[in-house]
Amino acid sequence: MVFPLFAQLFYPKPKSQVTAVAAVDNKQQVKFTIQGMTCEACEEHVNNELSKVAGVLSHKTSYANRSSLVDFDRSKVNESAIEAAINKTGYKVKSYVPINLPGSIDADSAACQKDKSCSNENGKSCCKKQ
Repeated sequence: MVFPLFAQLFYPKPKSQVTAVAAVDNKQQVKFTIQGMTCEACEEHVNNELSKVAGVLSHKTSYANRSSLVDFDRSKVNESAIEAAINKTGYKVKSYVPINLPGSIDADSAACQKDKSCSNENGKSCCKKQ
């Protein structure tokens, strides 16, 4: 029963890796209003094009609602690139609106948390506690 005492020589403990976690959440959700979709095949055409865009995390397109709800990583792609991908299908983006995700931090709140001030560049309070 001596082997268990020497096991560490044969099976050393693996070195632990440190993983850095970003303090900023780059996930953004935007609702795109799309003109010209008339059927489920239109949805699939838009979804197929969105799936090719690097940085798009998920998407749900509805011809009935004439819209597409897209979750994406702001550090990898922006609204204009997603709009261009949708327009590439032949349908036209009429407008888009950012949606605040539950638990997400908007830009003003992130600035407030970063420098501990309670007003943004417009002088408005950005702290949600006030």
